[in-house]
Amino acid sequence: MPNPPIKPGADAPRLYQRRVFRQSKWEKRERLYLLVHDRGKYLMSIKFPSLDYFTALKREMALEQERFKRLGFIDTTFGIGVSQNGSWRNFVLVFEVFELKEVQEVSELNLGQLDFAIVGENNVWREMIENIKRHGQADTAHDLNTLTHFGEALQVRYAEPEGHDKLYRFMESIQEFFDLSSKLEVSF
Repeated sequence: MPNPPIKPGADAPRLYQRRVFRQSKWEKRERLYLLVHDRGKYLMSIKFPSLDYFTALKREMALEQERFKRLGFIDTTFGIGVSQNGSWRNFVLVFEVFELKEVQEVSELNLGQLDFAIVGENNVWREMIENIKRHGQADTAHDLNTLTHFGEALQVRYAEPEGHDKLYRFMESIQEFFDLSSKLEVSF
């Protein structure tokens, strides 16, 4: 069961009041995550889909450089689209060499500026992430390759065939990136 989020005030540990809550909103979020992560357990859950979720995966990826170096470089810019009750949350992820360089939330995915986009319903993404949490990595029924294969669960969209090719060229690295969800406490 996920632990409740820490809030400023009398019930927050002194360490967090002193170091975290005097900083800007972004610095608070980043510092709190680092303090909690350094202890080896999560005191707060990270909501999916959110910028916080992808930023947490970015940090985990930085800690797992050897894992990604083994797979080879990943040089792609792609979008993630998550639909829930008719509204969309869209994110652009920019990977260079062995790391996620940039992540941002956008109002819509512009396929002309992306290699590809993976889009689908929130419940499909949730099922994949919960499967990763259960097994430490996605099993074959819940990995991106299977979920995008027929375009029924998740759809791959692209403007150029080369972009579609990049998905399959970097599929293992992208899946390893999402498999880092096993190290996070994720809520939906």
